[in-house]
Order: sequence, then structure tokens, then C-alpha cells
Amino acid sequence: KNFNYMERIKRPEEVILTANDVLLEVIMKKNGLVAANENGNIDYMVLIAKGENTPPCYEVGDIVIDITPGQDMPFKTQDRAFVKIPSYAIRLAVKPDNFDNKPKSVLTIN
Repeated sequence: KNFNYMERIKRPEEVILTANDVLLEVIMKKNGLVAANENGNIDYMVLIAKGENTPPCYEVGDIVIDITPGQDMPFKTQDRAFVKIPSYAIRLAVKPDNFDNKPKSVLTIN
């Protein structure tokens, strides 16, 4: 059975995570044409919660640009999307002040 427990969580930022897991909020692309795959609409992710053993280089608010495929556990609420992953699945992340989050024109055709 596929239950969406995130629908019942009032404050996702306050979830209790085990070991080195992190919870990321998925930010979708707002402009452009994307025809690659279902994940092609993901713009970036924001780290919103982390387990107590997450490496100290990762902080709440960090921008995650790439993760290892197949390591994610997606969740959705009515207006927000999340993914829970082990922190070692983060392949590329930056601090918020090192990221331009303004939407760019996107044209991807595969």
C-alpha cells in the first residue's frame, strides 16, 4: 500500500530523521519546455531537516543540485514535494549565497 504520510505532517521541517538522513524540499521549474523525463521538471532542492549524524558540512537551508538516482524516497503534500535521502546520496550542494534561484529559460528535448 502506498500511503502519503506527508499529508498528515503539519511542519515537515520538524520531522525526526534517523542517522544521516536528510529531508529535501523539491523546487520545480517554473518556465520553459522540458521533455526529458518526469524528474526533468526539478529545478533544485532545499535541505529542510537532517538527522543527528549528518556530516556538518550540510546545513538546513543548503541548496542541493544533484543526488544519486535510486536513493530517494519521494513524498508530496497538496502544494509541496519532498524527498528523503541518506546524506551520502548528495552529489552536489552549495550554500544559499552561492546559488541564483531565479528561473532561467529552459529548453530540454531528448
